[in-house]
Amino acid sequence: MSVTAASFAEALLGKLGLPITDNNVRSLVAFQAQEGGHDNGAWFNPLNTMLRVKDLPSVNFKTGRDEGGVQAYESWQDGLEATARTMRQGNMRAIYDSLRRSADPVSTVAAIAGSPWGWKGFEHGVADAVARSSSAFESYAGKVYRGGGFLAKPIAKYGPWIFGGAVLVGGVALAVAYAKRRKRVAARQNVVEG
Repeated sequence: MSVTAASFAEALLGKLGLPITDNNVRSLVAFQAQEGGHDNGAWFNPLNTMLRVKDLPSVNFKTGRDEGGVQAYESWQDGLEATARTMRQGNMRAIYDSLRRSADPVSTVAAIAGSPWGWKGFEHGVADAVARSSSAFESYAGKVYRGGGFLAKPIAKYGPWIFGGAVLVGGVALAVAYAKRRKRVAARQNVVEG
């Protein structure tokens, strides 16, 4: 199954019972472009929702632990469900209402930026560009999300072990490399001094 930024937007709108219009798809594609989810390791989560729910196995994508923060989900269905549940929360009402009205994408991006999900401390950036420019929208809308499938279950089920093991293995590799480097430097110093 190939998932694009546009197909995820359409699926989310359908799940929420909101109109699948050009304005709404453009708004949600712009939102995905700003968030950069799934490609950042937050598997199956293009909008970087932080929702953690008992019936949706997920882990914090940065640590692999069952904790708060942006989540990595096990499947596209789980990620879509979590994103829809996040969008239905009362504190996301401005985004939901903007999509319900099929407002112009620049207005919806402003509603997203002003929400708790939004981007504080800088302008709308990439989202604004995608919302305003047809060429930016077209290039991002067709973006195919790759990967995630082979790692999703192990990350969600064994995340702490995988990430802890990676840190341990990485640390050992660095220690070995450092020891070899020190040995080479010492050998060179002996040649020069000896």
